[in-house]
Amino acid sequence: MCTSPGADVLPALLRCRRAESDPVTRLDLVLVLALGRAVRREPAGDRSDETGALLRSLLGSPEPQLRLAAVHALAAGDPDFAAGRLELALDAVRHPSVALWRHTNSVGSGVRGVQH
Repeated sequence: MCTSPGADVLPALLRCRRAESDPVTRLDLVLVLALGRAVRREPAGDRSDETGALLRSLLGSPEPQLRLAAVHALAAGDPDFAAGRLELALDAVRHPSVALWRHTNSVGSGVRGVQH
């Protein structure tokens, strides 16, 4: 896992996020796991507000798995966040597109890990 400050990695991650069209790679980027983690690493830099706004905007994405990725990313900084988005999370894990997670680097245990 990258331990560089958010200020060093957020600009590149945001560029990749805009250019990437592969749905699995987009989940890995959002997910959030890359953007969600990087935005919490101090110093986060001048792109942290943009990243937070992007993650919040993804809660309204037409793609259920991007919405779920955004919930994961935002919940890492606020333990109560996910509880208020339970229906959104349940919709995503019940959707057939949940199978995309099997191909990501974010969840080693695949679909069952996401559902858990």
